[in-house]
Amino acid sequence: MILLKTTFNKTIKECYKIISANLSIKISDKNDNNKNDKNNKNNKNKKDYTNIPEKTIKENNIFLNKEFNESILIVLFGWLACEDHHLNKYVDMYKKINSDVIPIKSPRYSLLFPVSLGKKMGQEVTQEIGKEYSKKQHIFLHCFSANGFYNCGHLLRELEIEKKKNNKLAIDISKRIKGVILDSAPPSPSKELLVTGITNSFPHCQFSTRKVIQFGLNLFTSFNPSILQDSFNLSEQTKNGFLPFNFPQLYLYSSDDKIVPPEHIENFYQNQIKAGKFVQYFRWDKVPHVQLYRYFPEKYKQLVGSFIFNFVTNFQNKKNFI
Repeated sequence: MILLKTTFNKTIKECYKIISANLSIKISDKNDNNKNDKNNKNNKNKKDYTNIPEKTIKENNIFLNKEFNESILIVLFGWLACEDHHLNKYVDMYKKINSDVIPIKSPRYSLLFPVSLGKKMGQEVTQEIGKEYSKKQHIFLHCFSANGFYNCGHLLRELEIEKKKNNKLAIDISKRIKGVILDSAPPSPSKELLVTGITNSFPHCQFSTRKVIQFGLNLFTSFNPSILQDSFNLSEQTKNGFLPFNFPQLYLYSSDDKIVPPEHIENFYQNQIKAGKFVQYFRWDKVPHVQLYRYFPEKYKQLVGSFIFNFVTNFQNKKNFI
């Protein structure tokens, strides 16, 4: 009983330290976000961080050339607790070019039970693609934030497991995946990411209520370390899940992301480049987490459109773009 009480008190103190630190961070973040509109006007004169030639972005674009669009399927993996109206703007973006879209959403508690829920999701998406979209030659995976990245990884792992069993559907789908687009992802796993991610999925709650949620999550994960370990393992498995696939990758992110810092994303794609993968990236300044399309819709469409165009047309022309 003494040991339990000591541990409990220690945990309480640690949680209060985290909350105290986050209070000052959140207040400053709120002030920073209010200035985003003004800052974006000034940032137009800044040079964006990218390895994509401007000529390629403007001239080669699937939104301008709709020859192959009906053969395209987009699988959208939404961020944690995103709603229909959040993903609908991306669905509409793709449907305007006659591409089919499968939007994937996850409840808030999915990060606490990632393995069982993720495996089921991977199986369901595989079956849906096989049943409803068997004639789609070009599949692109578009994922947002940590949750979208993890769900994308669940699908890839499910395909890899089934391929080893000589499952024809898994082999066929794997061949049709032409590329992956990562918006504000991937993160490096941590307790802070897990707690902050779930807390920020309650955007309409009062500030004090969100602090209570954060405190409760810190306490819960402190007494249930296996949940954290599952989350860490999932992150590594997802990153390793990219290795067997040789598809091209496009990373879109912000230098001011408070939830998934840019260095997490840059470290990951630099390792992918070292592994011989084809990687494109574009980094904006002064944009909040998963708000890139909202702040820069035309540029976002240009980047996504040119990425898809290159790999659809090169497949049609029997060229190896990688």
